[in-house]
Amino acid sequence: MLQDFSGQNLKGRSFRGTNLTGANFSYADLPGVDFTNAKLRGTKFTGAKTGLQCHWVIGRVFMTLSVQGGIMLMLLSLVAIILIEIRSQNL
Repeated sequence: MLQDFSGQNLKGRSFRGTNLTGANFSYADLPGVDFTNAKLRGTKFTGAKTGLQCHWVIGRVFMTLSVQGGIMLMLLSLVAIILIEIRSQNL
């Protein structure tokens, strides 16, 4: 039986090593979903929303910029990320 995840909010879910052959993820919300070693042959992702979860992006930006010592750049990047997140939620 084919699995239907269409339109579902699956943020941060793990499908690690799962057989998802022919599954339907159309228009699903998939930021941060782990498909490591999953079988995805024939799987549909039409219109799916993907990407990293916002807190992962912020954490990575802080780590990268703090290592380089760019405190002002780090703050400006944080403001940019927040504005992008607000804009994406208003679409």
